[in-house]
Amino acid sequence: MRHILVADDNEAVRSFLVSTLSQTGYRVTAAENGRKALQATLDDPPDLLIADLFMPIMDGLELMRAGRERWPQVRCIVISGGGEMGRPDLLIIAQALGAFQVLQKPFGMEEVMNAVQAAFDT
Repeated sequence: MRHILVADDNEAVRSFLVSTLSQTGYRVTAAENGRKALQATLDDPPDLLIADLFMPIMDGLELMRAGRERWPQVRCIVISGGGEMGRPDLLIIAQALGAFQVLQKPFGMEEVMNAVQAAFDT
């Protein structure tokens, strides 16, 4: 069973992702920031990382960098609603920095599943 790590400080988004991914057969670990996400997977590396761009303590880009150091093969999907700046172009920057795919909030189940499937298919 493939393991997906979800890191998002918004509880509603985190719950939606955990529920959606679990119902479709993935094993999901979730955390409210990057530091807790890394701690939660010390002995259980993920196959895919889904990280919010803006989180306290450790943001999505920091988590993506740390995740790559720890698990070089892991792909990352970065998600964001733009944060306080409301800047969707930051997702383009995240992709330029190595995110496999980016999703703009709000997104639906189909968008999430298409992104996850694409990450595992390539």
